[in-house]
Amino acid sequence: MASGDAERTWFPEMIAILQREWNSSMPWEELIALRDRLDAVLQAIRSERNILPSVMRCPRCNAVGRSAPPRVSVRALLLALERFRIAPKSEVKVLEKAWKQYSKRNSLNLYGKTIGEQEGHPPDVLDHLPACGRRPNRRLHPAAGKRAGDAAR
Repeated sequence: MASGDAERTWFPEMIAILQREWNSSMPWEELIALRDRLDAVLQAIRSERNILPSVMRCPRCNAVGRSAPPRVSVRALLLALERFRIAPKSEVKVLEKAWKQYSKRNSLNLYGKTIGEQEGHPPDVLDHLPACGRRPNRRLHPAAGKRAGDAAR
């Protein structure tokens, strides 16, 4: 496993798919289908290359376990368009705003699925710790041992 692969979400194969299949006039249903394909490719790459999620320690209960594996959300796909220079920043901002409205209006989660729909992915390893008090699927920042966003508080 190459250094940093445990934390990597965007592999070159995925970027090539995004460049090839992205279309600015793509309806939301197609964009969600593209997100599904990219997420499947990410999971296949991680499985084929035996890339495991990074190990982290819960700052509350000191339990050690693997963090949740990275996933491709709709917003991550939109931000990747700018990051990899597939779409201009101004277009991505408009798309982000439109996605927020569309997902709220249609009760969609960050993966474009109806809220409550099962994803078929394993829960965060540390979610089972009752003494911890962590809410399900809250990711911890592995380097600082804090939840992402805690530093801003």
